[in-house]
Amino acid sequence: MAKIIFFLTSIVLASFAENASKINYLIDNDLYNNFPQIQKLSTDISDDQKFKLYETQKKKPLIPVLVNTLTVPGIGSLIQKDYIGASISFAGYVGGISLLLIQGSRNAPDRFDPKYFPNTRYDEATYSKDTTDYFSSKRVLLATGISLAASAWIFSLIKPVIYSNRYNTKLGEALNLSYININPIGKKVELSFSF
Repeated sequence: MAKIIFFLTSIVLASFAENASKINYLIDNDLYNNFPQIQKLSTDISDDQKFKLYETQKKKPLIPVLVNTLTVPGIGSLIQKDYIGASISFAGYVGGISLLLIQGSRNAPDRFDPKYFPNTRYDEATYSKDTTDYFSSKRVLLATGISLAASAWIFSLIKPVIYSNRYNTKLGEALNLSYININPIGKKVELSFSF
């Protein structure tokens, strides 16, 4: 009798391990596209295996944020496999730096400077050096380049946290862990109204 119970228990545990390895493989390939299959298979594994899968597969934002801080924005998001966030960060940063390089080149003319626009007619009384300094194309390129590069860098610091939170929530739903607390603060937030 003990041998039969041991045999049946080992079959059940082998089935759990096989499903857990299938789920792990599906999560590694693509969590979002394999979501229905993962959710279906996760009903056949124990809660302990679900938590182990969740802990091994969840995304942590610390490394991508550090990499984005110390290198070109977007590289940390590539590590995290957030291709959209990486391309937005990288494109914004490269665009901003490109504008700064264009601004620094000697070929960028001032907007109202008559020596660059000889066929332009202007009234001597209304044209002044203050106007050209304020509205110069170099200053516009400088301001736009700095703001675009800084915005891309700030975005690259925030996006890995947002992506990992969204990914971990989806992972918990796929593993049928509806009772897990995925709030990064660790406190449950509730709103109640009374009249």
